[in-house]
Amino acid sequence: MATFHSAYPSKNMYFTECTGTFGSDWWSDIKWYMTNLWIGSVNEGVDVGLMFNFALNGEGGPILSGTTSCGGGCRAIVTVNSDGSYSYNQEFYAMAQASKASIPKDSGGPWGRRIGVSLSGSLASTFQATAFSTKRISSTDWNRYAIVVLNQNDGEPDDWDPVSVTATIEFRGAQVQYTFPVGVTTLWWYAEPNSAGQVHGEATTVRVEDDYGAQIPLFGRRY
Repeated sequence: MATFHSAYPSKNMYFTECTGTFGSDWWSDIKWYMTNLWIGSVNEGVDVGLMFNFALNGEGGPILSGTTSCGGGCRAIVTVNSDGSYSYNQEFYAMAQASKASIPKDSGGPWGRRIGVSLSGSLASTFQATAFSTKRISSTDWNRYAIVVLNQNDGEPDDWDPVSVTATIEFRGAQVQYTFPVGVTTLWWYAEPNSAGQVHGEATTVRVEDDYGAQIPLFGRRY
């Protein structure tokens, strides 16, 4: 994707036809979705990520006659049961983390645009991250900035041993520390637009160190 985007920067890219399958592991699915779709593909220049099914029943139906998709049935974002009850699946929660960072702040306002994010430090390999800036309708309102972080410091593939990781988030020379639990965390804050009034050229650095001491977050929210 990065090669294609570099060669044809004006072309839109869409990551589509993604769906879950029944019987898979919940946490493994979350890691795959974030690494490959909601963080990974976004960082490679994808414009849109799309799940294949919004709602299906508990058997993955209705199914088009003759199809062999998903083998034992595709799992949708939401499973709707015959009695009218429903449940959100891992696809819903993975998508929700990214959407919290990119939905418009103002009614009718612009969607978030991806900005640069980099990872460094001794535990950087346990993290995946992407970042967004969302412009406002009023020129006097500060932009919203957000990062989506996957902490997969879970001890796998050996033994399940989830360990929170403290990271230093750097933005425009300011720093704050946040302890990320194993899972997906979305944080946001507000700041004036850059000197050009644009979101281009912004960047966030998340420095991840081997330090598990508890820290107090100065901004952000985890879902």
